[in-house]
Amino acid sequence: MATVSAESVPPRPSLPVARQFTLSFYWLTWNIQWTAIIFILMPLQVLGMVGEEHKALALGVVTSLGAVISLVFPPLVGALSDRTRTALGRRRPYMLWGSALDGAALLLLAFIPLWLPMPWSIVFYVLAVMLLQFGSSVATSPYAALIPDVVPASQLGLASGWLALMTLLGNFLGNLLGGFGLEPLGGMASVYGVLLGLFALGATVTILGVREPAPPAVTPFSWRAFWQGILEPLKNHNFRWVFLTRMFVVGGQWTVQAFLLYYFKDVFFDSSIRPVSFLALSAFDAEQGVALFLMMVLLGALPSSWMGGLLSDRFGRKPMVYVASGLMSFVVFLFTLNVIPAFEGVLWLGLVFGLGYGAYTSVDWALACDVLPSQHDYAKDMGVWHIASMVPQVVFLPLAGLLLDVFQRVGQSIGFEQLGYTVVFALACVLFVMGTVFVVKIKGVR
Repeated sequence: MATVSAESVPPRPSLPVARQFTLSFYWLTWNIQWTAIIFILMPLQVLGMVGEEHKALALGVVTSLGAVISLVFPPLVGALSDRTRTALGRRRPYMLWGSALDGAALLLLAFIPLWLPMPWSIVFYVLAVMLLQFGSSVATSPYAALIPDVVPASQLGLASGWLALMTLLGNFLGNLLGGFGLEPLGGMASVYGVLLGLFALGATVTILGVREPAPPAVTPFSWRAFWQGILEPLKNHNFRWVFLTRMFVVGGQWTVQAFLLYYFKDVFFDSSIRPVSFLALSAFDAEQGVALFLMMVLLGALPSSWMGGLLSDRFGRKPMVYVASGLMSFVVFLFTLNVIPAFEGVLWLGLVFGLGYGAYTSVDWALACDVLPSQHDYAKDMGVWHIASMVPQVVFLPLAGLLLDVFQRVGQSIGFEQLGYTVVFALACVLFVMGTVFVVKIKGVR
């Protein structure tokens, strides 16, 4: 990967508020889309296609095959965009074509379960998910590089704050749309239509509203250098353990979150359930229950994501990892024991989980920055670090789905209806513990 001297990069002008909003608006609509799909729409559609008996394994496989795309293409597209020269710039052409593929995939996801019978519906649904991941990878890798391209060094912290705000706001709006929009909007296809419209708006505002600076000179693309660049940071002892611990903790998070809809539907919501109210919203079904739970997670994550970074600067990264992972493990352990009598208790546990999740997210980033092997390849190494969040979707989700389906059937035969969820949550606990304990392997970091 090429390095560029500081003299070859001209100073960037300061961005006013309107420009910061324009730059980050794409990230808002991207997060709305993915939050609604991952937590609400995809689990519902998979359940409708494959039925109760195989729902968990099917969801794990669908998510896993889509995530495979995100393991390979983001660093590759990023390297190619560094070397692209067009009248539109080097980042925005990829954003344009990636967003177009994303939009086409949204249409396919909306209508494939309606157009095709089983087993063809699930086969083409998987292909549509892979297309969605591919389009997203093509667009978002250059988008991430667009930010340091146009933002001056003195405003990088401010730009990061804008992205964090858009992430949380996108999660909130995606929950509302997926959890509470199905009935008012008239069904699944209409919700996908709204997601497509919002995403097209976000892409248009950012692509047309941002002006890219003249790119610096770079060396030609080399496959050998590309693969060496991915593997090199993993040879570093500290970076390797940060990568592995992040993989385990994110695996625990995904193992819980991916199957929330099924867990709520099977355990807490049936035809006789009374509505659960929170923040002037009432949950009448599992979809709305997931939306309320994730809102509580976000409510807990808002203060802890800010405080976690500050406290880790003072007391060290490792203590904050222990506390944050401990809070998340505690919530999952209670799920494992099946000792939550009512759904209101689940919502309060969501707040506790959010406190741990937000703190871990802030410390996680700082810990990675502390152990970067080379300051010359910062962006590339952080891209490799990001892969740690994709591996769990490829490895742990299919395993968790298989365990859930198998042990649910075993549980039904012995009168323990929630045995499958007990096993899956126990797996999540093990992953959280591994991601916490092995932090001691990281040397020279408090």
